[in-house]
Amino acid sequence: MRRFNVAPLAILLASTPKRSAELVQAVLGPVLDLPADDRAATLDTLTAWYAARGSTSATAQRLFLHRNSVRYRLRRFEELTGRDLTDPADAAEVYVALESGSPTLRVMCS
Repeated sequence: MRRFNVAPLAILLASTPKRSAELVQAVLGPVLDLPADDRAATLDTLTAWYAARGSTSATAQRLFLHRNSVRYRLRRFEELTGRDLTDPADAAEVYVALESGSPTLRVMCS
């Protein structure tokens, strides 16, 4: 369970649900339009990559994939969205979009 007093990003996102939904669509829209399996694989990979602090090797271990498969999925995400995960501003937008839509995205990928 996440407590708002230790998660300032969660407070911000919870206080502006309309803006959060707009952000999710603006940043992740092309991924959300993918077929369900592709969408789930892409979002799972991104979530695991952030949890692994950007390590493709650790992400591959978490997802039981080869490291090159993780790289391929991340590169495909970048191509679809026009965002560069090596750019701190782009990576921050993607992270916030994932956090903003996390309950909705979990339902979409189930």
